[in-house]
Parts: sequence; structure tokens; C-alpha cells
Amino acid sequence: MKRWYPMTVAGAVVVAGLALTYWLYGPDLTPLLVDNSPPVAIPPVPVQPAPAQAAPGQPPAVLNPPKLAAGERPPAAVDSVPNPGAAAVINAPGPLMRSSSLLVIPNCHAQVIYKQEVPSQRDGQLLYVATEIKPEERGHLKPEQIVTVKESYLYIEMKPDETAPADEIQQARVTRETGAVETVRYRRVHDSDDIAEAWRLDRLKPLNRELRLLKEGDEVKEGQLLALVDPALTLDEFDIKKTKYYAARADFAASEKTRDEAKERYDTLMRLYRGATPGSAPYEEVRGGKLTFDRYLFEAIKNGEAIKQADRELSQMLTQTKMHEIRAKITGGTGVVKVIYKQKGDAVKNQEPVLQLWHYDRLRIEGRVEMQHIGFLQKGKTVVIEPSQPRSPRAVLSGHLQEVRGVAVSKNRKIVSASDDRTVRVWDPVSGNAEARLFHPAAVLAVACSPKGSTDANGKERNLCLSGAADGYGRLWDLETLGQDPVLTLQAKHQGPVNCVNFSPSGKWCVTGGEDRTICLWNTATGERLQQFKNDGHTAGVTTLQFLNEQELVSAGKDKQLILWTLDANGALQGPPKKAATNRSNDVAILGGNPVTRQLLVDKGKELQVLQMPEGKLVGTLQNASDGMNFSTMALFSPDGNLIVTGSQSDSRLQIWRAPTADWRAYELRQLIWPGQPVTCGAFAPMDSDKPEDLFLVTGTADRQVVVWDLPDKKEVQERLTATVTLVEPSLDTASREVRIWAELDNKDRRLLPGQSATMVASPGK
Repeated sequence: MKRWYPMTVAGAVVVAGLALTYWLYGPDLTPLLVDNSPPVAIPPVPVQPAPAQAAPGQPPAVLNPPKLAAGERPPAAVDSVPNPGAAAVINAPGPLMRSSSLLVIPNCHAQVIYKQEVPSQRDGQLLYVATEIKPEERGHLKPEQIVTVKESYLYIEMKPDETAPADEIQQARVTRETGAVETVRYRRVHDSDDIAEAWRLDRLKPLNRELRLLKEGDEVKEGQLLALVDPALTLDEFDIKKTKYYAARADFAASEKTRDEAKERYDTLMRLYRGATPGSAPYEEVRGGKLTFDRYLFEAIKNGEAIKQADRELSQMLTQTKMHEIRAKITGGTGVVKVIYKQKGDAVKNQEPVLQLWHYDRLRIEGRVEMQHIGFLQKGKTVVIEPSQPRSPRAVLSGHLQEVRGVAVSKNRKIVSASDDRTVRVWDPVSGNAEARLFHPAAVLAVACSPKGSTDANGKERNLCLSGAADGYGRLWDLETLGQDPVLTLQAKHQGPVNCVNFSPSGKWCVTGGEDRTICLWNTATGERLQQFKNDGHTAGVTTLQFLNEQELVSAGKDKQLILWTLDANGALQGPPKKAATNRSNDVAILGGNPVTRQLLVDKGKELQVLQMPEGKLVGTLQNASDGMNFSTMALFSPDGNLIVTGSQSDSRLQIWRAPTADWRAYELRQLIWPGQPVTCGAFAPMDSDKPEDLFLVTGTADRQVVVWDLPDKKEVQERLTATVTLVEPSLDTASREVRIWAELDNKDRRLLPGQSATMVASPGK
């Protein structure tokens, strides 16, 4: 009995453990005991449902799921995010990131597939390494780009109805048959010419020919001239062969006449032999006449074949002459001169390389993936390539004496910048000139411009600028008159600096947020304060104000809160504010919203989340492939909601992202490289124009500069770059346990350069 006692106690412990597990995880224990899922299947990240809005008088509703109390059972999972690329990205070992249903392979590199070593096909000396000048290039080349060479070469006689090409030459020629002088039109022999009658070619006297010097980086097309080996000896041989051809034709013509005369004589003898008086011509003479005719007949045949032989020899010499030309042999595309091995005057041997061409129209993307994830990648599968394009500024506007604290772009695309030097400057983005300086009694910390359609009390459209200063006042300035005094100073002041300002979409209202934790709503036309939001609001300074629409205002503060305020038609607060986020990392002070889709950006450590308002549902995330890069300073939506710009103080780098959509994840489009001190603020120009020069981003920096950047075009934003998997290497690197992956893509639009980094993204299935 005693020996059964320990076994009974152990059994009771096991039963108790199973009961506890059942209570925590429900009746289905299979996921805890056996993992039958494929090695690449990671379950989706669940999103908690938004709680109902709090009733008036109740504490603000919290959109983030509450923390579990000790011993509290976890809530049941709800449906995952419908966007397959929107779930939070999870770091995995090695160069790989996985989302709920996408395989993301960062740090891939583009490589050239086709390279060509362009050889010389003849021994000799290079007369030049240059190419023919295109008609559209004439008048635009610098003198140092042009070389004049004295060249003797083969030219073809043009037909009377042939269209005059760019290289037409007219020269006098003595007619062989009559000796008369005539003017003949010639053009240069092209590589594409099929010369059935090479005797139509003439070697013209040395001509002065203008060519464009080739250099590394030049684009060349198939058949384009690249260099010429001195063809003097071959041209002499061509002249000899042409002379033999004409001699053969002359011999053939003489033999034809002799044959015809012999035939006439033979026919005469036959008539005499068979005439009225038989035997008038002896039979021996008839046989002699027949022998003579046969001899000249076969001689004519022989001379006819001699013409064919001379013509073939002439064509052979034409081929050998054309082999002195070094031309691009890239098929069906464009090549780029990568290396020039030889220069004018250098000696070359047969098959010795003169240039190296790279074919950029098709590239290979090379990456590595851990072995357990190769189920996502099969040969022939289509994957998406996400290249990041580094860019330098379009323009740098200098003039501020201290740090730039705020920037904005007016509806007529004037750039407005605010600085600690107590001025607001208005810039022309085309000329880069400062059109005005608006002086303030204190440092200016924020600035905003009124939207299109903003009017005054009389209904007249106005172009206004709102500035917020360290003295607590907001001021409205007229950007049309650019007067030295504000048109309105808002009637009340904050009890501390104004950190942020903005206009409502209609321009009827403007808002200011201050270090005093309050938000003030103003009538733009009169400067009257309509509301002051401070109860149930921020407990620290306000850093961001963003309208999602005329009735929804979002604010971010140093207290790590993101609050949604709902207004009525008169600007009064409707119900308590909603705390859209209370656990921000607070690394990003300036957070933007998307007025098109009512989405907000929220900083969460190493990632930015995109939340759908008002329910606070997670739409997507932005996360850098490198763990060392944190978002900071600002994160803003473009006016059309398609782009997001983010800042990083660690390396003064800006990133432009494609905003997440219903069918694809967010990804980096551009890296904006600024070598100076960190970026402090930013703003997009209005996107109501199709002209590329009207679409730009402007940023301010800690080193007193206002910087203008180009934006990606519509094609780059809207079209995905796809490639086809060509290799999933059937061998494993034992050190890293990774497999090489290759994918080939069409690169005719030059969106990628060899050596450039890109991210490869694969979805499940075929």
C-alpha cells in the first residue's frame, strides 16, 4: 500500500496541471502538445477589438487593449488583420523578416546578368574610340566631347529615290562608260546593310568626320559604332578586288561578243552547206566553225563564273572591311560602357578586348534565406522587389541664423520656414530666393499654411500663414501682401511656448498647442478663441496637432498620449476625447495623420504603427530591416495619403515609404541623404498638380538650412517591381544555414542599378 502512495500523489499533480492548462487555454490542447504546422507557417498576429466609446462624463475610452491583471484569463483572439502585409513584422534569425503571410528578405543585391567584352576582330591600330553623333545631339555637345578624324572608308552609292540620311555625301565621279563627270550621292556603309552588289561601293578620298568621344557610363545600343581599327590595308585589297571584278565583267562582255560572232559565222556556214548548191561550204569548214563557236561559248561561261567569283571576293573584302569597325553586339536592349581598355593610337590584336559593356535592361536579385523558409520560394515563382533609391536634395535654401523649427508649403507652393532666429521666411522654391522675412518678438517654433478654399469673414479667399512663437502667441500673416505686421494676433495666449499649429481642412478654424498642455481652437477670420481643450487632455506639452477632417482633431504630447477630439459644427467638443494611444515610445514628436483615409501614425519603439480611426484598428506597420535604426523627430503622411516620410536623428537620414494598402505592406521607396545635422521638421507640398516640379518635400534642419527634396513619381509609387525566381540553390551553407536565392527582373526603366540594395518579398502559394 505504501509503494502506491507516491504514484497516487504524482497522478494528482498531473491531473491538476492538466486542469490548469484546460482553464487557461481551452479544451483544444493539440497546439500545446504537437506542432504539425509547416516550417514556414507562423500564425497571424491578432488585433484586439476597439472598446465602445465612453459615455459623456465617463473617463476617456482607451483604444489599446488593457494590460491583464494577475491571474486574469487572456481574451480570445479576434480575426486577424485583413491586409496580408499589415501584421507586425517579426524579426527572425539571419537576414529574414516574416509577417503573418509574407516572407520578407532584406539586404538583397542587384547584379548584372549579361556582360560583354567587346573585342577587335582585326589586328591593327585604333583610329578612334568614339561613336557617331546622333541628330538630336548636334548643337548640345561640348567641344571636348567631339573628335574630328580623317578617315577613308567605303561608301555606298545611293539610289535616286532613297531618303537622304544624316551621313549623306555628294562627290563628283567620272562615268566609266562615257567618261563624263557626274555628281553621285553616297552614304556610309552601315552594319545592317545587306550588299548584294558590292561593286556599288566606292572608296572615297579621306574625309574629315566628326564623332562623339566615348566614355565610361555612356549608353550604347545594338549595332552602334564604338571604335575603328585602321582599315587602310584592307581598303587597298578591296580596291584590287573591285578592279578584278570590273576586269572580269570586261572579259565576260568581250567573250559574249566573240561568242555571238562565232555563232553568226557558224550559222552562215551551215546555210551554205545546206543551201541550194550543196557543198558550197566544205564540211571541214563547218566543223571548224562549230568548234570555234563552242570554244567561245564555254569561254563566255567561264568568264561569267569569273564574275561571280570576283563578286564573292569583293563581298568577302567588304566583310573584312566591316570587321575593322568595333560595334556593340548587345541584343535587343541597351548597354552601358563599363570599362574602356584601349584608346586612340593603341595597337590591338585579333580578339583582344577594347571595351566592356554591361547590360542593364535585365538584372538578377541575389539574396539568402534560411533553409526552413524555402517553401515560400520555388523556381518560376513571381516575387516583389522593393528597391530603396538614395537621393540628394533638389535645393538647399540658406539664410536662417539659428535652428529651423518648422516648415510649411502654401497653396501656391511658397515655402514658409520658422526659426529660433525670431523670423519666418517665405521662399520661392524655383529660384531659391527669400521673398520676405516676418519678424517676431521671440523664437518661432511652428508654422502652418491655410489650405485651398480658405476665406475671410467676407468670403474672399485668403492665403495665410499661422506662426506659433515662444512668447505664447499665435499670429496670422498674409502671404499675398507679405506685410511686416501680422493681419491678426490671436486674442489670447498660451502660458508658455506654442509648440504646434495647424488649420482645419476648410481653413475656417486654426489650432495651437502649447507647452502649457492646452489646445486652443480659433476662428481664423476673427482671431477669436472658440475652445480651450485641457480637461481630460494632455498632462505634458502638446507636440502635434492634425485634423483628420473638419470635425476630428488629433493631438500628440510629451505624455506619450495620442488623443482624438471630436468637434461639432461650431467647434464645441462632442463627448470626451478618445485616447488613441497611451503607451507611445515618444521618440517621434511630430506625428501625422492621413485625411483621406483617417489614419494615424503611432510610434512604438522600433516600429511605426498605422491605426484606423476612430476604432484604432491596426492597418499596417513600418519597420526598418536594420535593428539599429529607430524612428525619431517626425512621421508625416503626404496630402494624398500614399506616402509617409520619417526621420532618424542617428544618421540625419530621411525615408519615404509607400503607405500600407489593403493588398500590400508598407515599404521604403527613397532614402533622402542629408550630410548635415539632424532634420527637425518637414512638410509636403500640395498634391493637386501633375507637374513633377510642383511635387516636393521640404525639411528644416538643426544646422539652419531649409532643404527641398523631389518625390517619387506615380509609376514608382503605384507599380510594383516584380521578378521571377530563377534559382533556389540545392545546397546549404553549413556556417549560416542559408540558401542562395536568385530572381531576374526587367529593368528597362532603370529603377535599379547593379550593386543596389533591395528587399525581396514572397507571398505563400504558387
